[in-house]
Amino acid sequence: MRQQRAVAPFTTVAIVLLPDHPHAMWTLPPGDDDYTPYNPVKHGRAQRPRDWPWSSFHRYVQSGDYAADWGSTQPASTHDVDADLIE
Repeated sequence: MRQQRAVAPFTTVAIVLLPDHPHAMWTLPPGDDDYTPYNPVKHGRAQRPRDWPWSSFHRYVQSGDYAADWGSTQPASTHDVDADLIE
């Protein structure tokens, strides 16, 4: 995490380590959070971000931060991201 913070600063808000995987909440730099609502699509759980009901994506659509059809195609910001960092 220290190495990644030097490249793209973020803040760890909360973290818990479970026996088989960690969960973390981070505040990401502006523009670096586009992969989050796209994750259900990436993992085959939904066709589009708007199809996944358990996402903050819907709140961002309501606030005008995202168009309702955002993510119907893969967002450009996930193309060059190491897949292991998205998991």
